[in-house]
Amino acid sequence: MGRPDRPNAESASIESLTESIEHLGEAVAIVRVSGVPGSPPQFVHVNQGFVRLFGFDRADLDAATTERLFGPRTDHERLKWLRSRVEQGEPARIVVMLYGKDGSPLWTEISELPVRDPNAPGYQIATYRDVTSRKQFEDALASEKRKLQTTLASIADAVVTVLADGRVEFVNAAAERMLGIELVEAYGVHVAEVLRVEDGDGEPIDLAGAAAHEGVRRGSGHLRTNAGTTIDVGYVASAIDDEQHGTVIVLRDVTAETHATRKLSFEALHDPLTGLQNRRAFAERLEEAMSGARERGEHHALGFLDLDRFKVVNDRFGHAVGDRLLREIGEVMVRVVRGGDVLARIGGDEFA
Repeated sequence: MGRPDRPNAESASIESLTESIEHLGEAVAIVRVSGVPGSPPQFVHVNQGFVRLFGFDRADLDAATTERLFGPRTDHERLKWLRSRVEQGEPARIVVMLYGKDGSPLWTEISELPVRDPNAPGYQIATYRDVTSRKQFEDALASEKRKLQTTLASIADAVVTVLADGRVEFVNAAAERMLGIELVEAYGVHVAEVLRVEDGDGEPIDLAGAAAHEGVRRGSGHLRTNAGTTIDVGYVASAIDDEQHGTVIVLRDVTAETHATRKLSFEALHDPLTGLQNRRAFAERLEEAMSGARERGEHHALGFLDLDRFKVVNDRFGHAVGDRLLREIGEVMVRVVRGGDVLARIGGDEFA
């Protein structure tokens, strides 16, 4: 490749650089900046690694600029940034699409740094690496990640993904609504500040930490949202492979189910008219008391109350008045029994 005339000191420095890069296995070029703003650098010398990578021989690049490697998909803005960094005396690295002599595209990592020799001002060393396979792999991963996030976004349950260091990476739309926080606000924040889940005793549950050690953790708790409300949630926290890759947490609002379960449980053991325990619940507590007396020598007392002439009230004043009387009698007895006593309505007008 032709070289412009230069002082002997400069020529000696470039010759020394030329000999040095010839012994390198990677594709390396010496380029020279023209000094005209916006003008691309000119090739001064390329080694055999460069020839093998791009297919250009040295004669092809005689007096050529680096634009010889450009094509329709080359990112010129990134190259401008690279040149500006090197012109400021700083090393820089980018990945752009370059083209070989046969027109084939190559994703190329360019590492460029200025020559620190005062005898060779304006010269730069550029190293080129073919990263096509790596870029394709990264693009495939990015595509799969986009597909995954699209899938997660469409799931009705709230999904939160957490990095290994505990920072939130992603929340889907359902999680945004449940937590009262947007992805842009949650991203990078520690999961404990976004997911405030507590157990029945009000103690915080470390979902990400538990999953990292247990693999998968399932349970339920109370979630305090950013809106200041508290809801009941069921959760599944799953480690991604292991604790080095983070955690996926799936949350479901079970407030309605919890209330329904509590209501059913209450109704199964309580009289709907008076709210006192019913015959079934009283029988279970009585059995426990009898077992305590037999096995542990406990002492208990049993009382039974039957309302006389209650049928007359129903017959004369109607069942609505009779129901009201039963409720009021129950309220009176609740006020006078001890806190540890069991009071139940075990029949129409029978209490125990």
